[in-house]
Amino acid sequence: MLPQLSIIISTYRREKLLKLTLDSLLEQTSPFSQFEVIVVDNDAQPHPPTQTLCAAPDYRSLTLKLVHQPLSGVSEARNYGVRHSTAPLVGFVDDDERLAPYWVERALEISATRTPDIFGGPYHPFYNVSKPNWFKDQYVVMSHGTSKLWLKEGMYLFGGNLIFQRAWLDRLKGFSAELGHKGTGKESGEEIEIQLRANRLGARIFYDPDLYILHYVLPERLTPAWYLQSAWYTGKARAKIAALNPHAHLPLRAPEAGSGTRSGSAAGCVSFFVRLKNMLRDSMRLLGRYLGLPFRSRKVFPFSPNYLIERVAPAIRDFSASWFSLVYPQKSGH
Repeated sequence: MLPQLSIIISTYRREKLLKLTLDSLLEQTSPFSQFEVIVVDNDAQPHPPTQTLCAAPDYRSLTLKLVHQPLSGVSEARNYGVRHSTAPLVGFVDDDERLAPYWVERALEISATRTPDIFGGPYHPFYNVSKPNWFKDQYVVMSHGTSKLWLKEGMYLFGGNLIFQRAWLDRLKGFSAELGHKGTGKESGEEIEIQLRANRLGARIFYDPDLYILHYVLPERLTPAWYLQSAWYTGKARAKIAALNPHAHLPLRAPEAGSGTRSGSAAGCVSFFVRLKNMLRDSMRLLGRYLGLPFRSRKVFPFSPNYLIERVAPAIRDFSASWFSLVYPQKSGH
């Protein structure tokens, strides 16, 4: 009997974290025959620790395939995993997550009762080190709230908790290899871009808060420097998405840090001079935010990292997006 759901996990030299994800799949309430697991090793050469882990006796009860994709990039890895999948539903999770015990069961129920073309749910954090006293969980929560809803234009699901009807993945020809992180890089945006193209073709996209995953918060994400650097790469990705989809509406400008959502819209097809004006505006806004650090409200921002993450990081993101909008040539179509 063929599985109903293929779960694809792209990994790059993170076997200790990958083990957390695979262990959570052993705890699923659904029969193991209902899903298959495809681990895509995205190292240049097959990574022996990853091979050893996936061959461990603990996982023999799972239908687990380990494949190797030497072309670097999470988009290349995911697309390669799709080619090895056999189920009508294809889900993408990351190698640093724990799936809720009923994740597969809930995914199959949503597909049967709601029949969405694409669907997913929220991220909630988990930690293995103590959080700094200034750190807020909202910095790492990704959510559209506690209600089930059909997403409107300008709203997007999150890349590490994302399920497609296989027919739609084939129609969209997978993720764009021009986007997504490569190796240990921080670039992203591939999950927004593919949903953007799906929206243009009329896809029905559904969000269910019960279809959640627990996302491991790396220790480096407990520093403001991580968020400032990530903001730069997020802006860069949004500019690239706008260049690839010049007639679409997408979140070129970012929501404020800590909002936990991905929404908003901005026209991608705009003149060079408008983009230059936006870059100058955003550069002045960023400068103002930096200079405002010593004068911040101590009542609102008692700790400087909160101000940096909640006020400076969004300004970096917007400046990066407007700066790279001048760099990337806009295409006439996708």
